[in-house]
Amino acid sequence: MLREKLNGFLLVLILSSSLIGITHASIATSDPPTSEFMAENSDIIAICRVTGVSVGVSNTRYGFKVIEAIKGNIKDEFVITTKEGIFRHTSPPQVSFEKGQELLMYLSEKDGKYQVFFGSWGKCILPAVNEPLLASLRSEYTGEIISNTEYLMITGIILASILLIAAYWMQQRTKL
Repeated sequence: MLREKLNGFLLVLILSSSLIGITHASIATSDPPTSEFMAENSDIIAICRVTGVSVGVSNTRYGFKVIEAIKGNIKDEFVITTKEGIFRHTSPPQVSFEKGQELLMYLSEKDGKYQVFFGSWGKCILPAVNEPLLASLRSEYTGEIISNTEYLMITGIILASILLIAAYWMQQRTKL
């Protein structure tokens, strides 16, 4: 009787541990979110520099200085606190930063507190971020002109409009 209970317990333990392994593997192999998903669903997109790292017993505080706000409203300087510290660790690990890093960050904001959106996917080290992505984000959320070609085209349209107005005005003056 005791042996049957022990075998049953071992069977449940083996099955549950294998399910945990399958679940963890499916999370680890899921596709990363797209840039479009991150941009549309985050509250804030900003280029930031890590100004400080303070590791405590049960949490870590990271200080940031905003270099450029691309989407949303954000303070010039802000703090993100994670739930990992000297004696406290989480699984999976919390997103971490190094002092001096410059990053493109997708953030969520709640009650004046900021968090990295979608875990470590919301942290992109700047040298690894390609310029077309940054240009696209700037164009979408700040309305900046993307390229010199677009700037020249807009300038040409404005000049052509001025010339047409001047020509029309001169034509009207000569009729009188």
